[in-house]
Amino acid sequence: MDESATGRRGNRDDIPDIYTLGERLRTIGKVIDGHNGRVIRVFKDLHQIVFEYQDGNGQSHKEELNNTELYQLQQRYAAGRGSVASGS
Repeated sequence: MDESATGRRGNRDDIPDIYTLGERLRTIGKVIDGHNGRVIRVFKDLHQIVFEYQDGNGQSHKEELNNTELYQLQQRYAAGRGSVASGS
């Protein structure tokens, strides 16, 4: 879904604002996709995002990323366009 929507988002050379809900969800979605997972829950406050997911083997995981970590993750994805990197 992410790839099909990329063309509709305008200038692909600019990195989207990580503080928008859509960009946060796309970024954590890449982490979850990298583990062949499915999302269970997502929690967000002003300083962090917490998400739970089930990986391809059925094991549950919980990750907590503060705003700086989320931004750095987004930057790695933007630099690698499709490579998966996770802090955990």
